[in-house]
Amino acid sequence: MENSVLIKLFLLTCHFSFVFSALSLTQWTNETTTTAIQMLIEFDASTATLKRGTVIIATSAAGTISNGAPFLDTNFRGDVDQAATLEPGKSYSYTLEEDTGGSVTLLMCTKALEPENVNAVPLGQDSARVAFRINGGNFEALSGFTLTTDGISDPIADPIAAGTASVDVTGMGPPFEEYQFSVIQRYECGSGTGIMLNSGPVNTTVRLAPDNPSIVDAPTADADEVLLELTFPNKSSDLVYRLRRDGVFQVQFSYAMYVDFDTDTGDYNDSGLTPGTQYEYDVVAEDLTSGLTVSSTATTTICTEPGTVDTVSYLNTPGTPGQVTLSWAQPLGSVTTYYVHYAGASPETSTTTSAAIAGLNSADSVVFQIQTEYVCPFDSSALTGANVSKTVYTSPAEPMFEVLPFVSSSEGLTKLQVAWAANSADAVAQASLFKWTVRRSDDGGVAYQDILTKVDYATQFHVDTDLTPATEYYYSLIAYYNNHATATSTKPSACTLPEAPQDVSVVTVSSTDLSCTWSEPTNVGSCIASYQMQFNGVDTPGNLTLADTTQVVSTTPSAFGALYDDAANVCYVRTISPPHAVVGSGSSVWASAEGYLKPVAPNVTVNALSSSMVEITVVPADDNLNVVNYTATIFRDAVQIVANLPHPWYHVDTGRTAGFQYAYTALVKYRNTPSLQGPAFDTCTLPNEVDDLVVTSAFSSNLTVTWTIPSGQVEAFVVQGNELVGDTGVEVIDVTSGVTDYSADLVDLEAESCYSVIVKTMIYCDATNAFNQTSVGLTLRACTPTPAPNITVSASKYNEITVVFNETSPLYTYKLWRGALRLTSSADVHRDSLDLVPGQLYCYTAAVEVNQVTSPVSQQVCTCAMPSAVTELQVIVATDRTLTVEWVVADDGYEYTRIVVNNVHTNDTSSANTFAIGSTNTADIPELEPNSPYAITITNEIVCNDTAIISEPMSITAFTNAQRPVLSVNTSAATPPTVSVEFYLPSGVSGYSFSLERNGIDIAAVTNPFNDANLEPATQYSYRGHLIGASGSESPVSQTINVCTHPNPVPNLRQTNATVDTVTVAWDALDYPPSGYYAFLNNFLEEPVLGVDAAATATRVYQSATGGARIADNVFTAVLDSPFLPGVQFSVGVLACLDCSVTDSSALMGDDSLDATAQTIEGMAYTLKLSRDVPSDRIRMDVKTDRQNYANWLMSEEVVNSLKVFADEFGVNIHTKRSFGRSTRGNRVYRTVSGQAGANVTVCLGVCATYGLVFYEIYRGGMTMVRFSSFLELCCGNVIADNPAHRLGFVIFDNAPAHRNVENLDVELLNLKRLPKYSPFLNPAENAISCWKAEFKKQISQRQRDFIDISNEMRNGRTLIEYRFDKVRDILENSKAVITPEKCRAWENNVLTYLPRCLAFDNIEG
Repeated sequence: MENSVLIKLFLLTCHFSFVFSALSLTQWTNETTTTAIQMLIEFDASTATLKRGTVIIATSAAGTISNGAPFLDTNFRGDVDQAATLEPGKSYSYTLEEDTGGSVTLLMCTKALEPENVNAVPLGQDSARVAFRINGGNFEALSGFTLTTDGISDPIADPIAAGTASVDVTGMGPPFEEYQFSVIQRYECGSGTGIMLNSGPVNTTVRLAPDNPSIVDAPTADADEVLLELTFPNKSSDLVYRLRRDGVFQVQFSYAMYVDFDTDTGDYNDSGLTPGTQYEYDVVAEDLTSGLTVSSTATTTICTEPGTVDTVSYLNTPGTPGQVTLSWAQPLGSVTTYYVHYAGASPETSTTTSAAIAGLNSADSVVFQIQTEYVCPFDSSALTGANVSKTVYTSPAEPMFEVLPFVSSSEGLTKLQVAWAANSADAVAQASLFKWTVRRSDDGGVAYQDILTKVDYATQFHVDTDLTPATEYYYSLIAYYNNHATATSTKPSACTLPEAPQDVSVVTVSSTDLSCTWSEPTNVGSCIASYQMQFNGVDTPGNLTLADTTQVVSTTPSAFGALYDDAANVCYVRTISPPHAVVGSGSSVWASAEGYLKPVAPNVTVNALSSSMVEITVVPADDNLNVVNYTATIFRDAVQIVANLPHPWYHVDTGRTAGFQYAYTALVKYRNTPSLQGPAFDTCTLPNEVDDLVVTSAFSSNLTVTWTIPSGQVEAFVVQGNELVGDTGVEVIDVTSGVTDYSADLVDLEAESCYSVIVKTMIYCDATNAFNQTSVGLTLRACTPTPAPNITVSASKYNEITVVFNETSPLYTYKLWRGALRLTSSADVHRDSLDLVPGQLYCYTAAVEVNQVTSPVSQQVCTCAMPSAVTELQVIVATDRTLTVEWVVADDGYEYTRIVVNNVHTNDTSSANTFAIGSTNTADIPELEPNSPYAITITNEIVCNDTAIISEPMSITAFTNAQRPVLSVNTSAATPPTVSVEFYLPSGVSGYSFSLERNGIDIAAVTNPFNDANLEPATQYSYRGHLIGASGSESPVSQTINVCTHPNPVPNLRQTNATVDTVTVAWDALDYPPSGYYAFLNNFLEEPVLGVDAAATATRVYQSATGGARIADNVFTAVLDSPFLPGVQFSVGVLACLDCSVTDSSALMGDDSLDATAQTIEGMAYTLKLSRDVPSDRIRMDVKTDRQNYANWLMSEEVVNSLKVFADEFGVNIHTKRSFGRSTRGNRVYRTVSGQAGANVTVCLGVCATYGLVFYEIYRGGMTMVRFSSFLELCCGNVIADNPAHRLGFVIFDNAPAHRNVENLDVELLNLKRLPKYSPFLNPAENAISCWKAEFKKQISQRQRDFIDISNEMRNGRTLIEYRFDKVRDILENSKAVITPEKCRAWENNVLTYLPRCLAFDNIEG
C-alpha cells in the first residue's frame, strides 16, 4: 500500500489498532447499535468515497463525509443510494477510497440483540433455573451465551452452547437469598475471524426457596378442635404460609400476622372438627413475588379426641331388682370402645351404644361414668373422651303386704286396713326417693286402680274407705325408687261387713195374722250367704236363704212365738256372711219393725158441693169403737187422697173435674195398722157453668142469647125464662157431640127493654138417668139494643191517633177498643197516645151504652201511627253544586224518607230524593245553583191501607258554596315587570266576581285574567285568591303561589371588539347587583351553513372560560367556532341572573363587517341547571292527555269534596345515608357502617290532607302485588274507621309493577284511582317519602353502632336478619312523626299548582 492507514475497531470491551497510513477507518462502538455502525474517517486526499461492500454510501464531494469526522451508517442518506437495512449482529465490509487511488477496507459488525425471555425460577433452597431464548437477528456464527452471577460455590459453564434453553445453577445459598443473573448473547464477528462479540446483558433476579416450615400438634381442651404449632423460619412481606387440611386450604398466614410473633412459631386453632376423626395437615411457604410454592411441604397427621356420649338413659330390668341396662346416643365421629365405670367394680366395656349391668343393690343410687375411646388409625394410639356421668336408680325388691278387716260394724261396712313394709334387701339409699303405690281391684283381675299414688316411704299403713259393704276386695302394692317400680306384690283380699236388710216391715194380714217382710240390702255382694230372723225375741229354727224375704205369723202359737193382741209385735232380721277363708267373715246388725192386727173396715158418705169439690165423711162400722186411738184414710177411685185423718173423719176433696163421677172408700188405722177398705160410694161433681153467655142478636122485639159449652162433662142445658119460645118457660137442650156453641131465642119483646135468662148445665150421673146433677146456672140481663156507632180514626200527630164518634148524644156512654185493649173514653172524641209504636198499624172498634144497655160493636176501623220525624238535620258537605245532608232517624217502622228541596230565590220546589227504609241517613242533593239558599224539608213516610202517613217535617235552610279556584301565575319580561294571574274554573261555571291578594293585601278591581303591572323588578311576590258568588258566598281560598319578577334588561349593550373568530361585547351595570350574567349566542341564518341545519343549531349558550361559571364582570368575549364561520350573521345577548329567575335583556345583531345593532329579545328566561336525560315517553301526547283528564277529574265537584288518600312505597336498608356531610377542608366525609347493607326493608304508606299519615306497613323485602292489595284493604279500613260520615273517598296511586290488578279489590265506600304515567309531581306521597327518609337518614346515622357491635344479648335469640329488620323498623317507627297533617295539606296544595300546566298540555319532565 502506498499510504499507511490506521484502523480502529471498538466493540464492547475489545479494542484493536492497526497503523498503515493517513487513510484510516475506525469503528466507534459508543454509537454503534443493532441497526447502525459509527466509524471515524481520516484521509489525506481532497476527495474520498465510502463504500459498504460495492455500494457507495457517502462521498466527501457531497459533504456526507469529511476528514476527521465521524460517520454513522443508518440507512438514511438522502440522495445517495441506500442498501438494505442493517441487521443486528451482522458483519459488513467498508472501503474508504481516495481520489488519489488509495483505499482501506475494514470489517465492522452491528451490535447483537439481547437474548429474549430471560427469567429465573428457584429450584430449591440452594439452586435455581435460568431460562433464555435467542433473540432474532441474521447471525453468521452464533456461538452461544454467557451467564454470570455472584456468590455461588459451583461454577457455571462458560460459554453456554447456542442451542441451550435453560441452565440449572447449583451451589447457591442460604435459603431465601436473592441472586441476580446476567445473560449475554455471543457471536463471532465475521467468519473465521475469531473475534467474539457480545450483546448487551439482560439481567434477571431470583429468590431461593425459603426455609421449610414445620408443623406439630398440641393438646386442646375440646374434641372438635386441633391446636397446631407452626414454625416460620423466614419472615418477609413477600412470603405467605398456606395451611391445608386433607388437601383443602384452611388459612393463610401473611407477613402482617406472623411478623408479630415473639419467636419463629405461631399457633393455629382449627375448630369445628368432627371428634374421633383422623386429619392430614400440611403447610408450605409461598413467595408472592414469583407466585410459586418454593418451600418443601411440612405435614402431620392428627386425630381428634372422641366425642362424649349424649342422651344417656337406662332401663331397670322388670322383675330383677339390681339389674339395669344403660343406653346412650352415638356421638359425632368415630368411637372404638365405650367404658362404663361405677364404684366398687371393674369398668364394663361395650362396642355398641348400650351396656347391661347386674349385681347392683335394689332401691339404690349408683353413679355411672361413660367414657369414649378412639384408636387413631395412623399410629394406633388410643384417645379418650371426657366422662359423662349418669345417676342410675335401681328398682326395689318385692315388699311385704297384708290386708286387715275392721271388727266394728260401724266401720267394717265401708273400710279395710292395709299395711306394708320394704323388703329387707332394699338399700333405700335415699328415703325421699322411695315411694309407695297401693292399688285395689273388685275382682282380682287386671283392673286395678290406684288408691294411694307414690306416697312417702314413711307411710306404711292405710285405711281404705268408701267401700261397698259385703264385697271382697283385692289389693296389690308397688314400691318405687326414684320412679322405678318393683314387680307387683302378692295380692291379698278381704271382705267388708254386710249391710242389714232393708225395708223391714210387719204387715197386718188380717185381724189374726201378721206378715214380716224385708228386702235385700242395697249392696248385695259376694260376702252374703243367708238371713236370720226373730219374732218377738224368738229366733227362727235356722237361717233363711237369700230368696226368703217374707214370713207369715199367726195368732196361733208357733215356732216363732205367739202374737200380741194389745201390743206391738216386733220382727228382727239380719244378714249372715258365709264362714270361709276370707278375712272379715261376720254378720250385719239387726233390722227390725213392729205391727198390729187389722181393725174393722168403715163406711163413707159423700156430697157434691160444686163443680170441683166433694164432701166425704167416714163412718165407723162399730158404734162402740174408741175413735180417739184411730185415724182414717180416704181413697178416691182406689187412690189415697188423705191419710191419718184424726177424728172427726171429715174431708173436702177439691180440684175435681166438673161433671165427673167419682167412687170414694176409706179405712181406719190403729197404731198405723190399717183396716180393710170399706164399701165404695159414687157421686158426681156439679157441671161447670156455661161460657160466654151473651146476647148475640138484638132487635127491637127479639133477642138471641148464645153460650159456649164449658169444660168438663155436660150432657144438657136447662134454659129458664118466660120469653122463651114455648109455653112452659123452660127449655132443655141436649148436647150434640162435636158442637160447642148453643143458643136460645127470646121473642115478642118490647123495644129498649131488659129481660132475665137463666142457663144451667146438667149431667146424668148414672146410666139410668135416675140421678142428675144440675149447676146453679148463670143469669143474663138481656136488653134490646141501640144501633152500633160509626167512628173515624186518623194519625193527627206523632204518638197520637184521634178517634171520633160520628153519632153523639148526651145520654151516651162511649166505649172504645184498640184491638182487644179497652181504652178509657168519656167523650165523643178520643186521642189515643197509650204505648203507641210509630209506624205500626192499629185497629179500633166502639160501642155506646144507653141506660146501661150497650149497642152492638161498630165495624173495625184501622190506621197507622205517625212515624218518627228525623232529628239533627244538618249539612255536612257543601259545594257550589251539591249539598250533602245528614240526619238521625229512629228505627221504628218508617218505610220511606222524602226530601223536598226549595230554592228560596226561585221558589222552585221538587222532590229531590226518596229513600227506602234503612237505606241511608245521608243524601247528596245535586244539580243545585252555586251560592244559593235552599230550604230542605225531610219527612218519614209509610203507606198504610193505601194511604200515606207522613211524619212531622224537619226543615233547615242551607247555602251552596262558591267553588275554590285554581290559580295560574306567569311573569313577563316587560318593563316595568308584569305578573299575569288567571283563575281556572271548570267549563260552564260563571257568575262570580274575583278577589285577589298580593303579599296578603287585597287588590282592587280584579278581572280574570288579571295583569298585575308596575311591579318592582327582580322581586318575589305571593298571590292567592277566592271567588265571590252572586249571593255573596265566598269560595275557599286558593293555594298560595310565589313568583319572581324579571330583572331589567342590561343597559347599553354594545360591541367593543371583533376579530375573525371572536366578538367582544360590554354593557352598563344595573341599578341593583344581580347574582351574575350569562352570554347568549343566536344564529339567525335562513340557509344551512356547511351542510348543518341552521334550525338544529339556532340556539347555543356560551359560558365563560372558567367552565360554566357566571360572568363576574360586564365584559364578554365570544369565540365563534363551526358552524359559525366568518361572515355569518349572528346575535349576542346578555342575561342578568337572579336566584329565582334569569331573564334575557338585549341582543346585538352583526353583519359581514361585524357591525352590530342592539335588539330586544323577548320571552327568554334561563337559569343554569344540571342537565338531565328526559325519556321521550314522559312527554308523549297520550301521557299529556292522561294528565289533562286527571286534572279535570281532580277539579270536579265530586273529587274536590271527597277524601283523597295518596299511596306509594319506598325502600331503605342499614346503609341508607345522607348524600352530604360536613368535614374540615381537605378531608373527606366518612361514615363507619356495617360490612353488609342487610336485607332491604320496604315501607308502604298512605297520606291525606285531613289526617296526615293515614296508614303504613313495614315489610322485609320488596313490594309485591299481594302485599300492595293487602295494604289497600287495610288502609281503606282505617280511612272508613276515622271517617264516620262515610263520605265517598278515593285511594290514588301510581303505575308501579307491584300495583297491577288491584282494581278488582272490593273496598267498601272507597274508589281506586291511578295517577297518569310519568307524573310523580302529582303524588303528595312522594313528598311524604322524602320527608320521612330524611328523618330516617338522620336517626340511622346516629345508631350505626347498633349494626356493628352486635352482642348475643342484643340479638336475644334472633337471627342477624331478624335483628337488623327489627332495628330498622324501630327507627322507621320513631321517624314517622315528621309527617303531619299540615305538611300533607301543603304537599297537596303544591300538586294543585301543576294543574294549569296539565290542562295546557305543557311538557312536564318531573
